[in-house]
Amino acid sequence: MTIPPRERQHTDPHLKRVVQAFEAGTIVFDVGDEPGPMYVIQSGRVRIERKRGRGLETVAELGQGDFFGELAIFNGRRRSLRATVVESGNLLVIEPKTLAAMLKNQPEVAVRLLQSMAKRLDSANALVEVHSERDPVARVVLELARLADHESIVTESGRLYVSTERKTIAERLSVPETLVARALRRLSRLGLAFEVDRGVEVYDPDRLREFRAFLLERTL
Repeated sequence: MTIPPRERQHTDPHLKRVVQAFEAGTIVFDVGDEPGPMYVIQSGRVRIERKRGRGLETVAELGQGDFFGELAIFNGRRRSLRATVVESGNLLVIEPKTLAAMLKNQPEVAVRLLQSMAKRLDSANALVEVHSERDPVARVVLELARLADHESIVTESGRLYVSTERKTIAERLSVPETLVARALRRLSRLGLAFEVDRGVEVYDPDRLREFRAFLLERTL
């Protein structure tokens, strides 16, 4: 959730005090922690994980402008996820009272917050589709399509860049990393997506969506 210049000028006197630097490897909050503030990433990257069996499953990797931890403010429950800094940076820490004041005095912030939460809900629904797929290779393709739609940025060339590495995708889907590599090679041969430094670049988003739709129809 990015605060536009006008609103940033209005809120800076209060918010400057809660910008904190976090080193890579720092756990911002963990599963079971008491509810607390939400965070907006000003720089760096944060990995969000949830418990899966005896281990942890990566839910998302967030970057500049993204926010996390807001659910605890709204539902008052203990944290259900772990947030770990994977790339050192600065986080804007917004306490519940500060957020309440922002939502009351700045409706634009409330609208953007709701839009972002709706987008996350769409992404969560798509993730359910991914895990429902029995074919592991197809599951990887579906996950890449989901990431392209919900967690990508547009490059200067107009392609979509997903900053999620092969290892992270494998952990998230509980499949071997070699299988993810095989799926990526298949997409590369089709001219849809290619593995690049620290992520995947989608060359043809429309065709990848069509491929995703084909895989979903095949399972009906």
